[in-house]
This record gives sequence, C-alpha cells and structure tokens, in this order.
Amino acid sequence: MTHWQRILLNVVIFQVGWAVCILGGNNIAIIYTLFALVVHAALFLKGSREAWVMAVFTFVGSCWDTLLMHAGVLFFAADSLFIPPWLLCLWLLFSCTLNHSLAWLKNKLLISALLGGVLAPLSYLAGIKLGVASFVMPLFTSLGIIAIAWALLIPLGLYATRRCVDD
Repeated sequence: MTHWQRILLNVVIFQVGWAVCILGGNNIAIIYTLFALVVHAALFLKGSREAWVMAVFTFVGSCWDTLLMHAGVLFFAADSLFIPPWLLCLWLLFSCTLNHSLAWLKNKLLISALLGGVLAPLSYLAGIKLGVASFVMPLFTSLGIIAIAWALLIPLGLYATRRCVDD
C-alpha cells in the first residue's frame, strides 16, 4: 500500500466512523470502533508511544466534552455523568488520525489551530442538526467555546504526537 493510499484509508476510516457514531448509536459505534482499532493496529500503529498519545488525547477530549455537558453547553438525551459511548468512540477514532492523515500538520501548529477552530464547530453543528445532542447556550456562544477548545486541542495532540511518537 502506498503512502497516499494509507492516508486515504485513514481518512475514510475516520469519516465513516463519524457517520457510524453519529447515526448508529452506542452499540454500532462500539462495534465499528473496535473494528477500526484492529485495522489501525494492523496497518498504522507505530508502537506503544502512539497508542499512549491516542489514549491520552481520547481521555482529554472526552473530559472536555463531559465538562461542556456539565457546564450546560451540550445536552445529550441520556442522563449520565459522562459523555455517551458513541462520542467516546468518536474521540478515539479521531485520535487515530493524529499521526497519519493529520501528520502533515505536526509542524504547522498555527494552521492546525485555525483548522480545528473552524472545522470542529461545524462537525458539532452537524451532529446537533442530526439530533444526537443539542446546544443549551445560544448557538454562537456554544460554537465559540468549541472553536477555542479545538484550536488548542488539535495542536496539542499533534505536538504530543511529534514529541512522543516521532523520536
């Protein structure tokens, strides 16, 4: 498999995963994510350091969305202390892109911040429009909070990947 085929496969696995997690519910999201992780481990994973960065990024991102939930920015129909499993799966699937399809951004942290600040809120908005969650605060306040967070989260994830995996 060529480098570009691997990049494309990594993108497709994440994008299909986004749709599966948003539209399929918890059980289907978990099954797909387990499948995607097996594929990632077989074709992409560059060792335990990458796995560690993925786990930490997933934990931080999930904690962030849990904070948004408890702060009244996001609302999920299921009453829980933690985000729904499908969203945890989505964080894990996104972490699989940091060292692969997003690797070109590792030394372009400002660009990654700008992309995160613009594209992530659009992803959340799409999920809201598809009915998996809702904003409690006004739309632009919610999107602004998400934009600021993702403008920090993506560069931090890429920096961690560069520092920990690329040694």
